[in-house]
Amino acid sequence: MGDSPGRGEFKMIKDKQNLHAASLILLLSFSLIQGCLINSEPYRQSRTFDLGKPAVCKEKIFVQRFDNPNACKRSFTYRIGENEITMDEYNKWAASPENLIASYLKTMFQNPDESAHTPILSGSIELFEFDLKENMAVFSTAFSIKTGSEKSESYSFISETKFNNQT
Repeated sequence: MGDSPGRGEFKMIKDKQNLHAASLILLLSFSLIQGCLINSEPYRQSRTFDLGKPAVCKEKIFVQRFDNPNACKRSFTYRIGENEITMDEYNKWAASPENLIASYLKTMFQNPDESAHTPILSGSIELFEFDLKENMAVFSTAFSIKTGSEKSESYSFISETKFNNQT
């Protein structure tokens, strides 16, 4: 046999620098393989949700943008304690909640062009989360409807729906 290593043989590493580099590569390779094989977190497929399709109303209302000053943007938000929330990176909204709600309402009210005779709806999401302590989905919004005159009427809407927590 010559100087080149054959099948199943390792060439002797003669200088310390190459020995350190080879040791480091071997250690990193072992760490990567171990991390892939001993992963304690099972694979979870991401799921995406929307609000569905509303029934179309005969009333025509121009829907403006909704504001959302809350923590929830696309990820589901769970209340797990009095002052603690967590985000779920595996369950997401198809769009931001404010855009989902505006789109849903635009479809429902056939979103006509804004004119002096068309009522205008605008609002803000107050709360949009799942309360795991109470097993409840909570949605709260404040909104106003402005008629052709400068008169605007304000409303609030709160929905609390119980669910079965299977986790």
